Amino acid sequence: MIDADVLYQQAVAALRRARRATYRLQLGSALAFEAVAALGPYLDALGVSDVYLSPCFRSGPGSSHGYDVTDHNAFNPELGSAADFDGMAAELGARGLGLILDVVPNHMGIAGDANPWWLDVLENGPASPRAEFFDIDWTPARVALLLTARGITRVRPLEGGIDAWLAHNFPFVTEDLVKKSL
Repeated sequence: MIDADVLYQQAVAALRRARRATYRLQLGSALAFEAVAALGPYLDALGVSDVYLSPCFRSGPGSSHGYDVTDHNAFNPELGSAADFDGMAAELGARGLGLILDVVPNHMGIAGDANPWWLDVLENGPASPRAEFFDIDWTPARVALLLTARGITRVRPLEGGIDAWLAHNFPFVTEDLVKKSL
């Protein structure tokens, strides 16, 4: 169990630390936790005081940016394990380098079946205990379209229904074309 007083004292001490320069690293398949740890000597020699990491929590499979987080309670396995993260933090800390994490609490990815909260909302609608975490307007009586932008999901009523929206946005999709594809 984490002692809140100890955590608070650590946070206060970290905020008092002098900062000279921050170096941002984009984590991904070519730069995981162990590779960041190996950069410690280089970053120290540059005079960097803090390393800012792009999101490192579980994201959609193959995410190129990490902003499509599907679980804020687990590290992205494509970047390494919790032990790898701890090793990286220890290596950077041993050189006096601070670590800044981009936790993106306002972003959630909905890729495939990777986000159990989103799947629960799709299955249970407004009755889902997770429904309030998504910006969904449950009141429109008309057909709605789910729109996603950078992992943020919104529901927007379609003027004229789904057929009008499809005809406007995909005029080349005709009824005959749909029948042929079935």
